Amino acid sequence: MIRDIRKLAKAVPFKTFNIRLSDGERIIVSDANSIAVAPEGDRIVVFTDDGEFHLVNVAQVTELVVS
Repeated sequence: MIRDIRKLAKAVPFKTFNIRLSDGERIIVSDANSIAVAPEGDRIVVFTDDGEFHLVNVAQVTELVVS
């Protein structure tokens, strides 16, 4: 799953995508600059348009959906 997230984050052209978590939460990644993927390991940080951020363990990701 981390490889898929990296591919989506670096895609040219970038396409908005949703990260769905095991608790049902959906995080929208609207810009390539709004996501940071740990170079090693299994953590990502997503900054949202409203100024919040999400620290996500990739083990919680159940689905990636490109908008």
